[in-house]
Amino acid sequence: MGERMPAPHPVWHGTVEPQLVPWLGDHRIGDDVLMPAAAYVEMALSAGRRALDRPVEVRHLEIGRPLSVPWPDPTPVALQTAVTPDDGALTISVREEHGGECLTVVRAQVRTLLGAAPAPLDVDALRARCDRRIDGPDFYRACHAIGLDCGPDFQLIDRVDAGDGEVLAGYRLTHPADAYTVHPVLIDAPLQATVALAGGQAESAAFLPTVFGAVRVWRTPHPPASSICAAAAVAPTRSAGTSPTPTPTAPSPSRSTAAAPAAATWPDAPR
Repeated sequence: MGERMPAPHPVWHGTVEPQLVPWLGDHRIGDDVLMPAAAYVEMALSAGRRALDRPVEVRHLEIGRPLSVPWPDPTPVALQTAVTPDDGALTISVREEHGGECLTVVRAQVRTLLGAAPAPLDVDALRARCDRRIDGPDFYRACHAIGLDCGPDFQLIDRVDAGDGEVLAGYRLTHPADAYTVHPVLIDAPLQATVALAGGQAESAAFLPTVFGAVRVWRTPHPPASSICAAAAVAPTRSAGTSPTPTPTAPSPSRSTAAAPAAATWPDAPR
């Protein structure tokens, strides 16, 4: 998130530096390196935890515009994350050139994480409901065909089992956890997996998340880890070519946006 700034409420400011986030260059939509929605989710989780000094739940996170990152020299891009502890309002803003206007790209709310972790997922039952299996290499070839160019750092998934409105993905995490609540690459995995749910629509359009209703983290996965993640169905929304407001997609009318998975979990279960 960068350096804490002197301000009446918690504010962090930092530039995008390849040596700190080398994995970012592997998140491409077509020819563009695009800031992943997963990175914004992690920034909100970490900023909320630091601002409130406790684990938080992120609610109503909405990405209002895309952020294409010049790579490998993104030095003009600076991000500012601000939290108002009184009401939990969180914003992430970007300045894309020196002296340029600071524009808000993400709005969300953070609040104390309450309640208990959900019951363990019945992995065997879920897999039994999924009648289509896709191996990792075939899955990423399908992603590439629709413009989701996941480079090596984003290719965690080694197996996908897809059914009617739900998907189970096996993954292997090798990235160091560092100071992340959850590494953005791992958050991205269940979002990637929903490509298997798009059916015929996936042949011509890549669906990217713009809204997260709620994000809760009950434990932090630590690499090396080999486990599973699960995601429920997503519903596509407006097309980037016809939307009256900016959306976080590549600048192409063939890209569409979607709500994030209705549920995404990383259960503690053996493969």
